[in-house]
Formats: sequence, structure tokens, C-alpha cells
Amino acid sequence: MLRSLPLVLSNCMSSEPGVACYVPDDADGQYQAVRQVLKRGYRHPLCINLPQTSLAWEPRQLGLRRALTEAGMSADEVPQYNLSTDDAYQETIGVLEHQLRGLKGRPAFDLLICGNDRIALVAYQYLLSRGLRIPAEVAVLGYDNMIGVAELFYPPLSTVQLPYYEMGRRAAQYVIEGRNETTIHRVECPLVERESC
Repeated sequence: MLRSLPLVLSNCMSSEPGVACYVPDDADGQYQAVRQVLKRGYRHPLCINLPQTSLAWEPRQLGLRRALTEAGMSADEVPQYNLSTDDAYQETIGVLEHQLRGLKGRPAFDLLICGNDRIALVAYQYLLSRGLRIPAEVAVLGYDNMIGVAELFYPPLSTVQLPYYEMGRRAAQYVIEGRNETTIHRVECPLVERESC
């Protein structure tokens, strides 16, 4: 029934072709952010990702692998852990405990790439409780730029902006202008540089 009306989707995709969709460009967002951070000299990343069932998992993996490859690093040699479910944030502590077990002083990783800002929040608490300094000993990169949360980190979290406002603006403009480009439109996810990297 909705197909008979002007229709556009924002921050989601249709399971059928022929519907305009505005979605985050997660592949490019992850690529640009990781590329920029690696340019600062970090060479031993550790990744704690969203669950593989997440729609964002695959495009962000593509972006991550592209940035690592361009930096001359083997993506297959970078330790990566996927959360089991969307709300399994406490698994972050287990991953970090495993990585830090038996190590004295600096950890084996110098950059923690987090699947979202909530993972980064748990990681911050754990790393700081272990006496590790951010970013002097471990840099942290988030994703989402959660309003009201990302600014509360100390030091402030570098993260990638999910472009909610811009997706909504473009979707509304699509309807207002009566456009008929029934494709997937990917919207830029810019890096928000703060002090954690």
C-alpha cells in the first residue's frame, strides 16, 4: 500500500528493490577513521566488533581491511573479536583480560578499535582501572558519536559520526523534490577527532 505513495527510507533498507534508501556509508566511515588513526603511527590494533549479525558488521569490516592493507598490515593478523549479541558489552572485559593476561607494563596492542561507543565506554573503564593511560599507552577509537555520551569520556573519545541528521534531511528533500532515484544512497560518516587517539 505504501508503494502507491511517495516513499523513502532513512537509516534502513528495503528488502525489495525499487525503494530509495538513505543509509550510513559504514565502509567508508570505518576506512577513513582507521586510515587517519594509523597515520599517527599506531601499528598494533585490537578490534572489538559488533556482532556478525549486525547490518553494519560487513561494511565496517571492508573499511577496516582496506585501511589496514593500505598501511601495509595484514588484516588476518590483527586480533579481532565479535560480540555475541547487540547487548553483550561485558564481553569486552573478557577480551581485554585475555589480551592483557600475563603482560606487565604496556599491552601488546596500542590501538583499540571499538564497534561502537558503548564498547568503547566499557573498554575505557577497564583500561583505566588497570592503570593504562589513554591515549599514551592505548589509543581508543569508537563509532556512532552517541549524543550525550561521547563527550563524557575522559579523555574525550575519537569516534565516527553516524549521520542521522543528514540522512533525515536528504530523505525529506527526496520527497519534497519528488525525486525518483530508487537506489541506496550512502551518506558520509565523518571522523570526529577528539583526544583518545
